[in-house]
Amino acid sequence: MSDHKTNRPTIDEYFGMDADAYAHSNWMARNQQETTNQAVEMLHNPELFADRGDECFEDSVLDLGCGTGFSSYKLLQIFHRVVGMDFSRDMMQHIDPEFQLNLIQADLRALPFREKLFSTTISISAYNFVAEGAQNRNQIKAQIRAALDDLGRILRVGGGVVIEFYPTKLEQDSFLTVLKSLNFSGGLIIMIPKPEKRRNSSFSRKNLNIGLEQRNRSDMSAKNQQLLQSLIQLVDPERLYKHVLALEGNRHPLPDFTDLNAAADYIRCEMQKLHLLVSTHSFSIFPYEELFQNIEGIYHYCPDLEKDRENDPSSDYIPIPDLVYYLTAHYDTVQNCPGAIDNAGSIAIILECARIIVENNIPGSFHFLAFSAEEFNPGWVLLRNTKLRELGLVDDRNRYQNLHISSIMTKYKQLTWRNRQTGLSPSESIQKSIHHLEELSLSVLTPALNAFFAFDLTLHQPFSHTSIWGNFALVGSEQWVKDHLPQLSEISGVINLDALGYNSSQISSQSQLHASSPKKSDTHQSQSNCVSADQKFPVQIIANAPAKPLLDRFTELSHDQDGWLELVPIYLPYDFDQIAHQYPDLLRSDHTSFWKRNIPAIFLTDLNDVPNPFYHTPADTIQQIDFDLLAEYTKLILHFLITHSTGV
Repeated sequence: MSDHKTNRPTIDEYFGMDADAYAHSNWMARNQQETTNQAVEMLHNPELFADRGDECFEDSVLDLGCGTGFSSYKLLQIFHRVVGMDFSRDMMQHIDPEFQLNLIQADLRALPFREKLFSTTISISAYNFVAEGAQNRNQIKAQIRAALDDLGRILRVGGGVVIEFYPTKLEQDSFLTVLKSLNFSGGLIIMIPKPEKRRNSSFSRKNLNIGLEQRNRSDMSAKNQQLLQSLIQLVDPERLYKHVLALEGNRHPLPDFTDLNAAADYIRCEMQKLHLLVSTHSFSIFPYEELFQNIEGIYHYCPDLEKDRENDPSSDYIPIPDLVYYLTAHYDTVQNCPGAIDNAGSIAIILECARIIVENNIPGSFHFLAFSAEEFNPGWVLLRNTKLRELGLVDDRNRYQNLHISSIMTKYKQLTWRNRQTGLSPSESIQKSIHHLEELSLSVLTPALNAFFAFDLTLHQPFSHTSIWGNFALVGSEQWVKDHLPQLSEISGVINLDALGYNSSQISSQSQLHASSPKKSDTHQSQSNCVSADQKFPVQIIANAPAKPLLDRFTELSHDQDGWLELVPIYLPYDFDQIAHQYPDLLRSDHTSFWKRNIPAIFLTDLNDVPNPFYHTPADTIQQIDFDLLAEYTKLILHFLITHSTGV
């Protein structure tokens, strides 16, 4: 059920009105012509549209949502040519043909015009219906973004547009956010109902009558570009090194929580030094008594709001709100692994991005999240280790008792995951692995091994392809997302980082994706997954369907940025169930907890863990990280966050 509530008529109710009565309404004519006059006055205002000369009024103007022509009649007195567009043919049939308007019936959410056709567009009330039919907040935002993106497409560089409508609070915030992200400047005409006159729908104007001027991204000032580059160059490899050095260790609850809690304390302390709003999200995992911790640092800075509050604390001026981005990574490790590459390097990137954003007062809203318990469910690890010891399969240091047991268990793990990649459920994968081992003539399954396999099957039995994620792994992010669902409707995008920083001397060995990764025939993949001739370092960036705009923007920025990263974008235009069945290998990090809820999230990682011989081993130490490479990742992410949040 939609949470999009408004007292104005729906589009069906509106177009069900008597068009003849509407066309002969003196009040409607007076109101719309007065509003059109104000819109034209703004277009003449040099403070709002400094670069527009009188020649703009000799061009065509688009009256977007012309209705019965009240606004178009007024525009004909000023502009050389008026193109009227409306969704309702009945409304447009009441426009006097003597005025020789160019009329088009179309939906403002799918404008039938070529690019850069109009230098001026005026819309009176039509955008009331831009979110019509949306069932939730994400759909409202998506419809608004699509409509405004299309509007920007048909405007000439430096073109002017004035929009008037009656937004809900959510629509208003979404409009302003999207306009800013699309590099518009200005504000909106906002009509606020008088509380004492809600019944007769009388309206008064709020003093935000500002025009909108579109600016093409390619025409951004050199000054802004220089500022952006200077910010990116603040990335300090030495700081990245110090963070990894502080975090390196067995960040796992076995044998105890010492290193895991020390890492949480370090991350929390570093965020507090930056004066972020820091919170700890605690959760439990059976059978541990001690709690696990997700650490979140929130940054929000809106200079317009701060300036307005300084000048007039009682002001109700509504600034352009910032997009909300989440930068996430896990900080735990598998047992007996120092976890420098996986995943202290990614935490270092988050802390360095946060430092530069905070110290330079970058406008925006950012959440920096460090998840615990991303690796194999530590509760399951403890239960499995206990069972292995009870059965005499491992010693008191959890080492297999003999080579035969080690070989069987290694083969069992490989087979089970390979079966998962073919689309089998977790329990089906285990059963098929056991059957395969039984058929191997060299494999003698002892009663102890069979007992362990039966135990492992009981752990996995309750879970499907989709529900297994957040249970056998990714527990921390799954718990965090469950407990923060109400606020996640406002997310503009999640950027999840994992296993970054390893640079093999054989760069070409990184060029092959996992066998279970999507092929070009399955996905939209805009680049080759081979290393380029100039030996740029390939990096995999994966997006679910809602995150396609983020993927495109990241790819675009990687082309603009002078560096040695080559993004290999993979777009998955499927629902989560399809991804879980076909590509489970792409779900092995915390972005999965967001994908399950259809939240836009991208996953940034080295191409795969196969070329990294230190993955999940005691050799994953700080010496294995290329900190120049880690700095390149940081610059790319920082570039994205600054440009996408501020429009610089």
